[in-house]
Amino acid sequence: MKPLFTKLFGLAALSLAMLAHADTPPAGFGNSLDELLSWAETRSPMVNAMRFETQARQQQITMAGALEDPMFKAEWMGIDKNNPTVAPARVGEMQYTLSQALPLWGKRDLQASAAQSLAEAADQTTAGTRAQLRTDIRQAYAQWYRALQSLRINRQQADLLRTMELSASQRYAVGRAEQAEALRLQMELSMLANEALVLQNAGEQAKAALAAWLNVSPNELTGLPEKLPAITPAQDIHRWLDEARSQNPELAAA
Repeated sequence: MKPLFTKLFGLAALSLAMLAHADTPPAGFGNSLDELLSWAETRSPMVNAMRFETQARQQQITMAGALEDPMFKAEWMGIDKNNPTVAPARVGEMQYTLSQALPLWGKRDLQASAAQSLAEAADQTTAGTRAQLRTDIRQAYAQWYRALQSLRINRQQADLLRTMELSASQRYAVGRAEQAEALRLQMELSMLANEALVLQNAGEQAKAALAAWLNVSPNELTGLPEKLPAITPAQDIHRWLDEARSQNPELAAA
């Protein structure tokens, strides 16, 4: 049965991956972090593959506690050497045997218990995969948001420096300012332009990473991150630690 489960698992994972890739994200996809998390929850091939693995493990619990298939054997006896045949009516006799292998006492219970443990471990691994995926999406989304906000501030600073540089150039033309002031502003504008390129590259990298975790093309992230989730008050840190100790999937699987 293991090869059959492996084939079914592979086909299911492939089908889910194709469906997830074929599904078109809505307009403005990327505006809301909650929308991205919900998308990944239902369309991530990685998470869905782990869910099918868990279901397969659960089905193996029943199989592990069941008896092996009975064996049927037929034997031809008293065959005439001069006229050999396997027709039941033309041989000396036929012997039919039906046998059933019986495991030692408690062996089936142990097998079922082991299968149950594997199913629970697979379920916890699925939970861990979901949690890790959500963490990766949150991190990529935050990096994308930070790069875009930093780029916005960079452009505002550049606009201000251009205004100042124009004013300094005009005052220098009428002899009311030194040329060094205009040159200094031009140098700062050049530095801001280089910083803008770095921020644009960081934003594109974060967007590409986010698209990869969501299993979509970067071009399908047509929206822009509007805001980050509110920060939980610091007094809840102890509650986080207690929940991590009691609900951490990796600890439970181990």
